[in-house]
Amino acid sequence: MSGDDLPENKAHLVLHFDVNKTVLLCDPVSGMDIRGMLQSSTSECAWGIVFDDVWTLTHDKPLFVAPSPDHITYSDYLEYGEFKLEPNPEGDSVVRQRNKEAKAAKKELKKIFTNPGQPGEKMRHVYELLESRLRIPEHLQAACAAHELEHLRGEYFFLLPSFFR
Repeated sequence: MSGDDLPENKAHLVLHFDVNKTVLLCDPVSGMDIRGMLQSSTSECAWGIVFDDVWTLTHDKPLFVAPSPDHITYSDYLEYGEFKLEPNPEGDSVVRQRNKEAKAAKKELKKIFTNPGQPGEKMRHVYELLESRLRIPEHLQAACAAHELEHLRGEYFFLLPSFFR
């Protein structure tokens, strides 16, 4: 079919976007499950300040805009502070390995952000609310567990329910 064969006045919309954190709340490729993704998402709206190279939470509710120019999210603190990746235009294997380790460390810290003893533990209520809203109702869990697709067998929605609204 050529472009000349297409009906006129038919508008087409093609969207290209990353499905992680938009449609899917997990990343099976990188091994990030829903709980880890919720922890990571919470770290992206948790604001604090850095003093003596230590990030400290200053607001226990999610904010999507910095409360002041001095504030930084925990996620950004890890990304651009403590675990900032080194430029490696020459492809040096030592730098590549350090960057790989830094990326893995950031990911692990984000996955436990609101756990007891972690910098975001005062935002645990946010994580728990998100987790409860994504849990499949008990009366549907048996049907999901029997589904042929592995990703639909869990206790949480695989696709964000709001995607269908």
